[in-house]
Amino acid sequence: MANTLEREILERELRPRLCYVTKGDRGYGFHLHGERNRGAQYIRRIEPGSPADLSGLRSGDRVVEVNGENVEGETHQQVTREENLSDHFTGMCLTT
Repeated sequence: MANTLEREILERELRPRLCYVTKGDRGYGFHLHGERNRGAQYIRRIEPGSPADLSGLRSGDRVVEVNGENVEGETHQQVTREENLSDHFTGMCLTT
């Protein structure tokens, strides 16, 4: 029984969310952190009241897609290049 409950909780928590952020005067308002050896990028430190905050991004979200492109396994530099090329950031995130 406990395993079923734990699995249901994990599945609920790992549901992907699409967040659409428009770059403000001071940027998007979040920090992106790359985990070495994990090939993953995570949202860190959301600035209160920023476009990222208002879009629903959360600290700890794992970014799996940026502007329609899968970024799993890409380096931090590759992901930030994608993010900075546009005035909009559409990200598919998994809550961790």
